[in-house]
Amino acid sequence: MPIPIAILTADIHLSHTPPAARSQEPDWYEAMRRQLQWLRELPLKCSVEYPVPILVAGDIFHRYNPPAELINFALRELPDNIYAVPGQHDLPFHNIQDIQKSAYWTLVEAGKIKNIEHGQPRRIELQSMVVRVHGFPFKHPLTPQESDYTAGFDIALIHEYCWQKGASYPKASEETNVSHHRKNGKNYDVLVFGDNHIPHEDAASSPAIFNCGGFYRRTIDEVDYRPSVGILYSDKTIKRKYVPVSDDIFIMRHESPVLDQDIADFVHYLSNTTTNPLDVEEVIRNYVITHDVPEPVQVEINRLLELAK
Repeated sequence: MPIPIAILTADIHLSHTPPAARSQEPDWYEAMRRQLQWLRELPLKCSVEYPVPILVAGDIFHRYNPPAELINFALRELPDNIYAVPGQHDLPFHNIQDIQKSAYWTLVEAGKIKNIEHGQPRRIELQSMVVRVHGFPFKHPLTPQESDYTAGFDIALIHEYCWQKGASYPKASEETNVSHHRKNGKNYDVLVFGDNHIPHEDAASSPAIFNCGGFYRRTIDEVDYRPSVGILYSDKTIKRKYVPVSDDIFIMRHESPVLDQDIADFVHYLSNTTTNPLDVEEVIRNYVITHDVPEPVQVEINRLLELAK
């Protein structure tokens, strides 16, 4: 009988402030805590005989340098027995060389998560089964294994965009398609992806591919979205388990045209603001604060900023 091997998730995006679409939550930290509590309890529901590890394919945090309050929240509320790779949101300016300057690394130093470094797979023993987790953090593309292990179970944990038809943005690169990733995933049993917030899977061929999707609903377009995690079994099957979200509170979608003059003023402001390109988001938010921007436009700007991350 197949046994559970791991719980698969990604793109948690813990944030100190709520995204624009969830700005009416009375307590954003409590909204985040609800889903993390469900995730903490899930391993015990999978198996009472041994601890089922949780594998996170990147982006635990929404920003690499959140306030101490959020870091303390993560230390307290995240499940134990987490193995993870960092995504771009976890890294200072998307640079893995500076990972030790990040809140992600604070969790590593505190022993809350186990970081899987590229080229240094982690070995996990579950009953009589050996599981090896291979890490491919942001900017470390998936590569084939040099040898085909005959014993054990090999999982590639990857933070890289992966798509298939119906689960992508328009004109996504063919180099990030499931078929391309499968060619690069030779000798692994399962490829687990983060980064693409649209969940999908492809178990028809080997290796099996599982794209986790976003853990929280963060944009107005996700009102009907059902966050989920995967439960991976020893026979390489993966069952999606849906996160309870009935208590989520969303803003109402505003229907309001943006005037041409609004756009012209906005572009003029950006073009005359001297700033580092990395600070563009801050400049945009400052414009919204310092100008008489109608509330519907503010909501749309915030939504687009969230989608751009």
